[in-house]
Amino acid sequence: MSDAGKRLLSILVVAAGVFFLFGGANQRAEAQAYSHISNVKWVAKTPYVRNSWAGNTYNFTSTTGKFKFSRLTHRLRNYPNTTWNVTRRATVTKPNGVRYTYYYVTNGHGDVSGWIWHGYLKKKSIVPNLSAAEASARSWIVARESGGSYTARNGVCYGKYQLNLGYLHGNLSPENQEKMAQKYVTSRYGSWRRAKSFWQSHHWY
Repeated sequence: MSDAGKRLLSILVVAAGVFFLFGGANQRAEAQAYSHISNVKWVAKTPYVRNSWAGNTYNFTSTTGKFKFSRLTHRLRNYPNTTWNVTRRATVTKPNGVRYTYYYVTNGHGDVSGWIWHGYLKKKSIVPNLSAAEASARSWIVARESGGSYTARNGVCYGKYQLNLGYLHGNLSPENQEKMAQKYVTSRYGSWRRAKSFWQSHHWY
C-alpha cells in the first residue's frame, strides 16, 4: 500500500473511533432519554396541593411509540398556594426500568398544566378547618345524620350532612356538600357547637 493509502486508512480509522466514542455515545444517550408511558387513564377531577417544594411539571413528546420529557413547563415552588386539579393518571417507565405514577394537572384557571410525579402532590382536604371543639361538634352531628356518607339519602335530605336537596342546587359533590353545610350552620346557628345543642334538643338541626 502506498504512503497516501496508508494515510487515508489512518484517517478513516481515527474518524470511526471518534464516531464510536462520541456519535455512538450520543445515540445511546438519546435512546436512554426515552421513557415508556402506559395505562393512561382519565380520572374524576380531584383537587391536590403541593406536598413538597421540589418537583416540576413536564410535557411529553412521542417518537415512534416512545416518549420523553420534552420540556419543563413549570416549577412547583413557584406555585406555593395553587390547587392542582388532577384529571389523568399514567404509568411512566424510565430508562432504568423503574416505574412511576404521574398525574396530569391544571391550575384553577387552566392556564398552567403538565405532567408531574404523584409524590410531589397530596390530596387537598375538602373539609373546612375548624377548632378542635367545632370539629368535634361537627363530627358528632355527622355521625348521627349519615355516618359520614356523602351519598346517604333520606327523603329530600342528602349526603354527609343530610342537607335539603334544594339547598345543594343540584351539585351533590362532596366539595359542595362541605361548603354548603358550613354555610348553613354558620348562617343558622353561628357555630357547630350551637347546632349540636339544637340537635340534642330536637333530633335535627
